[in-house]
Amino acid sequence: MDKGIHTICSEQGANMSGGQRARLVIARCFYQDRDIFLLDDPLKALDNETAKNIMENALKDKFKDKTIIMTSSIASHASYADRVLIMEKG
Repeated sequence: MDKGIHTICSEQGANMSGGQRARLVIARCFYQDRDIFLLDDPLKALDNETAKNIMENALKDKFKDKTIIMTSSIASHASYADRVLIMEKG
């Protein structure tokens, strides 16, 4: 990508699938030197095997010294968390 992590793929990623956009978001996180990441359900567009691979090899391994605050509508993702908060009624 000519502008690295700042390359614009298209308007709102229109020429990319939801799974491609999700993987791109996670990849861009790797290039950021941050202590805290806020991810809004980044794995929902991925198939189960890809999501599991990203959780085990990327989020839990590569970001092991980082704080990740992640929303998820998929209950099985909670098994990877150190802490789980459940929102009721919104």
